[in-house]
Amino acid sequence: MNMKFRFIILALLLLVPRAASAQDKPQMIPLRNTDAVRGSDDALVTIIQYGDFGCPYTQRSAKTMNQVLTDYPKEVRVVYRHFPLPFHKTADEAAEAAIAAGEQGKFWEFHDHYFEIGAMQVSKSDVGALQQDVARAFKLDMKKFNASLDSGNPKKMVERDISEGKSYGVRGTPAFFINGIYLSGAQPHVKFKEIIDDQLKVARKLKKKHNLKGDWLYAKVVEENRKNPPAGGSRPSIKKAQESVVAPVGSIKTGKSPTLGSKNAAVQVVVFSDLQCPFCKRFVPTMEAIHKKYGNKIQIVFKHNPLPFHREAEPAARATWAAHQQGKFWKMHDLLFGAQKSFKEANMDTLMEMYAEQLNLNMKKFRKDYDSKAAKDAIRNDQDLAVNVGARGTPNTFINGIKVTGARAETEFTTLIDEQLALAKKLGKKKRKKGSALRDLVWAENVKNADKYAKPTNAARPKPAEVVDVKKLKKGKSFAKGSSKAKVTIVAFSDLQCPFCQRAWITVNAVQKKYGDKKVRIVYKAFPLPFHKQAEEAHRAAIAAGKQGKFFDMVDLIHGRYRELRENPKFAELFAEELGLNMKKFKKDLNSKETAKQVQEEKKQGEAVGVRGTPAFFINGKRLVGAQPQQKFESMIDEEL
Repeated sequence: MNMKFRFIILALLLLVPRAASAQDKPQMIPLRNTDAVRGSDDALVTIIQYGDFGCPYTQRSAKTMNQVLTDYPKEVRVVYRHFPLPFHKTADEAAEAAIAAGEQGKFWEFHDHYFEIGAMQVSKSDVGALQQDVARAFKLDMKKFNASLDSGNPKKMVERDISEGKSYGVRGTPAFFINGIYLSGAQPHVKFKEIIDDQLKVARKLKKKHNLKGDWLYAKVVEENRKNPPAGGSRPSIKKAQESVVAPVGSIKTGKSPTLGSKNAAVQVVVFSDLQCPFCKRFVPTMEAIHKKYGNKIQIVFKHNPLPFHREAEPAARATWAAHQQGKFWKMHDLLFGAQKSFKEANMDTLMEMYAEQLNLNMKKFRKDYDSKAAKDAIRNDQDLAVNVGARGTPNTFINGIKVTGARAETEFTTLIDEQLALAKKLGKKKRKKGSALRDLVWAENVKNADKYAKPTNAARPKPAEVVDVKKLKKGKSFAKGSSKAKVTIVAFSDLQCPFCQRAWITVNAVQKKYGDKKVRIVYKAFPLPFHKQAEEAHRAAIAAGKQGKFFDMVDLIHGRYRELRENPKFAELFAEELGLNMKKFKKDLNSKETAKQVQEEKKQGEAVGVRGTPAFFINGKRLVGAQPQQKFESMIDEEL
């Protein structure tokens, strides 16, 4: 469409009253001649996406958008707008580079390649060089490309997108407007499909009635959506994810998923898992123990839910699916959970083939299945199911529909299973319709009594006490510095991969230096956060160094160079060598059960006194949260003294 007509339509569209926020009514977002558009100009459905090149959820949604365009090649068009978030340090530069590439007709090539290679992980110092390499790879005129960046025009376009996005209610990425209907987050394909199918009916009706197409039709459809919003305002008129603690009967289909136990068992245990998730790995022995204890009295069903921030989880899921086609799902499942730490150290395709060969699979068939659309569809279907039943993280387990979140203790599962078996025995004595399964009868009873299984929400969780009984902060095996007779003891719960902990540790050391060992003692406790993947190993390294009298030397070293933990998988050994430790003893202590147990016990102690993040301090039992200034520590210490 030429600029003249685009301008006329823009003027007409702006006459339509606009909602105050994305949540009020469907939004009328005018299109621009400079927009990056994929799909037909005469599409019946227009999706305007606000994305961030530094956002893993935008990366995930890029795959979903490609699938949407494959499914609706003539009916849907996708318009990309930029919304780089301030905490993604390289996202704005990537957006500007994409616009400069778009001026030479290569926006979508840049977009796809950038997400495919996971370039959002690149450091601030390397982003410029990477973008230059990408531009050359697509044979852009480098003089024009760099001139465009230097002109500042791409930067202004990004700022305009951000400003307009905020006015439409965009607060995070990805955010979508489907014929004006707002949809937030990296939603599964099924959610887009349902909205699109509804909108196709509306658009076809209006097209026939008014003989419109392209931008004119888009404006008319959004106007219609504003007059008659879908159920729930501008929110999608689709089935919402079940927030109940009991999923509806029959909502979780076994299908062709891997199983253990009898298909006719009265108790079904469905596990949504991620092969790169450390909590899922911790849950594996529990699942094995449950299977061993109950055998065919229960059925265990495995469902894939690779999370977007675990980049290696999806290919691992495809590998287990391919192994499943040759009857070796559980063997591949066990191998990959055991090899979790090696995922980031090797090419995943090569690594998966290595394990397939180890299992003596037919390699030709494995490669075909691993790369197949069927594998990707099966995993996506499991992810869609997870959304629909409210399984937001991993592991999530459903026992006859009753949701159990996280890698809980084995007794928590066995208690619930025993209750379900007892209920099944009781209900089994009653008459039921021919062909109806006992499990469904038990499940229906769970739905009826859902309140019984409800857990307190986070909102209802009591605020941690400002002052904690010091008996709950016992030193135990934790390392400390300063006199045991010091008048003030600071118990520090810290994460060695946390930048705020690093800043706070400098402050705490300065405080102790000022007051001296006789007045202030510091007790250091491990509290590795789940999203800092190397933190647990870092704490084990510090404890192992402590067994050679170098605990605080290791803590200082790691805190000062915490960024290296992600970059160097051998960081523990590297730091140990720098400290001149006995390497044989260090490695033994690093990997010992005793060391791992100490880390977990210290974290449990923190959780017991209400630690929810790091850093967290207790000064003679008085709580102090976050990387506070030195004056704050000093005022509390002076008060105690």
